[in-house]
Amino acid sequence: LSEGGYQTRDIGDVWMTGLVRLTPVRNMTFNMDYSFNKKNTTEFSYLALQPFYNAAGDVSGYYGGSNPNRVTRTSYDDKYYVLNAYADYTNTFSTKHYFKALVGFNQENAQYLMAQAERRNLIINSIPSINLASGDRFAFDAINEYAIRGAFTRLNYSYDDRYLFEFNGRYDGTSKFPKKDRFAFFPSVSLGWRIDNEQFFTGLKRTVNVLKLRGSYGDLGNQNVTGYYPYIATLGAAEVNYLINGDRPMSVYAPGLVSPTLTWETVTQINGGIDFALLDNRLSGSFDIYRRDTKHMLTKSQTLPAILAVTEPQANAADLRTSGFDLNIEWRDKIGQVRYEAAVILSDYSAKITKYSNPSGLISDYYVGANIGSIWGLTTGGLFQTDAEALELDQSNIAGRKRQAGDLWMADLNNDGVINRGAQTLSNPGDMSIIGNNTPKVQLRLPVQREMERL
Repeated sequence: LSEGGYQTRDIGDVWMTGLVRLTPVRNMTFNMDYSFNKKNTTEFSYLALQPFYNAAGDVSGYYGGSNPNRVTRTSYDDKYYVLNAYADYTNTFSTKHYFKALVGFNQENAQYLMAQAERRNLIINSIPSINLASGDRFAFDAINEYAIRGAFTRLNYSYDDRYLFEFNGRYDGTSKFPKKDRFAFFPSVSLGWRIDNEQFFTGLKRTVNVLKLRGSYGDLGNQNVTGYYPYIATLGAAEVNYLINGDRPMSVYAPGLVSPTLTWETVTQINGGIDFALLDNRLSGSFDIYRRDTKHMLTKSQTLPAILAVTEPQANAADLRTSGFDLNIEWRDKIGQVRYEAAVILSDYSAKITKYSNPSGLISDYYVGANIGSIWGLTTGGLFQTDAEALELDQSNIAGRKRQAGDLWMADLNNDGVINRGAQTLSNPGDMSIIGNNTPKVQLRLPVQREMERL
């Protein structure tokens, strides 16, 4: 590091877990596990003077802001705690009624500490040491933490391994949201019908080994918003970059905007599917069709006037609807002593905004009806064949010059004789239109595996 550099080193990574399992009564178990992870990391950054020379061979400056030279040391102390406690009960009644119930509690805590020290103007350019520097000292630190707490339950019932029922419920809370919006309940239910276990299906059992219909409806919550305290307007403090009476006073900066009603993003999904297996389970597969509605989506709020000079806050500002399907077909067999497996995986989906406040109709923002991944642009029509042809349509505001033979010409979609991008709004897009979408469409994968059978 005699000429500058950067290093990261893990001082230590401590991981601990404990598990307790009890069986207080028949068919019931009580489980509790606790895990703790602590990780210490140090970073070292050294920026040495990098001179550049003039024609006479004299130093005439320094590269890349390397003056003044400096050394920086940073340490991180990350801690993560998880506690799970749950009890389950399983029993079969009259040989046909299978029942299982589970109830539990979950608690997670995370803490992230950072401390950084920096000093400039190294006395010896090739020795990066804070003690061997004579310039300004800088020190920074940060303390961030968050917690998640929740209770959960699950009920399973099966009659004669033909009719299947499952219910799941979670009541979760997070410290990332205001207290009044911190907790939410997320239920889900699923049903299944094993047609292959019905008596009327006996004659087809040799050919069709598995045939199952299923459907589900449920909610999931998402609390992954940027930052640890996104609903709190925090003030920034730092020394100013100028002197007042010989000192650099501290300054407190106004906070950015926050949403006072920040809460969980809820994903509601309806799913229908079929599972099957044929020919002694050599051919198997599944097909699913689904619709997913994301309510109160955590994203940037409505675009505000630039004169406000602050970034828009995160908010539960949009709704999104996603529809799609998944098809998976597998073939498993063997030739001699070689087992092989081939699969066809086909999927497709589309996502559309169903709610968002965009009164100006900016195409750079979400808007109701927008397909996620849409690409706005000008439409090319070909090449100008002659200079005279190029002069017939004014495209100078696109290329910054008059067009000529051999240049691409853009289509005049609004037929005003001028090619432009309008106001970049839905009501005035100029000659822009949706010319594509970057969302993958109809994905097809063909994985193949083979292995020698053990003798």
